Amino acid sequence: MYYHKILFHLHHFLYNCCESRYDPFLSTIIFISQIYIHEHVYEYMVGTMFDISSTTTRPPKRSAFLKLLVLNLLRGKQMHGYEIMKELERIFGWHTVNPGVLYRLMRNLKNEGFVKIVEERERGKKVYEITSEGVEYLKERKEDLNKILEKIARIREVMKIGGKDLIGVISLLVENISEISTSQKDAIKEKISEFVQTIWNILETKGEQK
Repeated sequence: MYYHKILFHLHHFLYNCCESRYDPFLSTIIFISQIYIHEHVYEYMVGTMFDISSTTTRPPKRSAFLKLLVLNLLRGKQMHGYEIMKELERIFGWHTVNPGVLYRLMRNLKNEGFVKIVEERERGKKVYEITSEGVEYLKERKEDLNKILEKIARIREVMKIGGKDLIGVISLLVENISEISTSQKDAIKEKISEFVQTIWNILETKGEQK
């Protein structure tokens, strides 16, 4: 995991280097590092994207914002685990929630007194309800919840215009980079630089075209 941390800090260093002027090569490295962090270092991606308030210097783990999302869902109605999982997948749009992760989260929420089991159905399905303590916890972190929902909405928009395919091809590139010839690497580098430049140009004129 240590080299992941190096990549994360390298990304921010290069980003700062490019703030004053556009450099296609450095921007390409930044772009690839962002995708790599997104795919393989989830906790760092969460800390960067959601910027949730924290008392520590480490970015919050996935459970930090899943907790808020689940409590927000339960504020509307009682739900069993599978319903919660499917609703989270609908909200994310690009990410499948691991049942094991959700199971541990619900157990922790129950132990913290934020949810309670109100019914047990066939096959061990537990129906959950938010408690008054859970509602209060959610109110105290309303700003964090709003940030999460806003960021998720933005990411879903990116996924709609090809972001998912982009992540897939970059992941494939990372897996096969050692088998690619020098000339192929140069060709890929050129294409990525052109792509980054195109996106950069579009972003510089955002809002000018309707």
